[in-house]
Amino acid sequence: MTAPLKDFTDLKSLQQKLKAQEEVRIAEAAERKQRAEQADRDANVFRKSVGNIQPLTSKNK
Repeated sequence: MTAPLKDFTDLKSLQQKLKAQEEVRIAEAAERKQRAEQADRDANVFRKSVGNIQPLTSKNK
């Protein structure tokens, strides 16, 4: 901490700051999870639309 707590009002403001920071972390985690799930769905749509693929044959020279 930058300054020592002098009374309970300082503690209350610290509590509010910590609560706000926790809410931001929770929101960011939810956003990351949502983006990861969307990326998985997009990848699955791509795989299904492409269908079966076969590797190219290589000619040994």
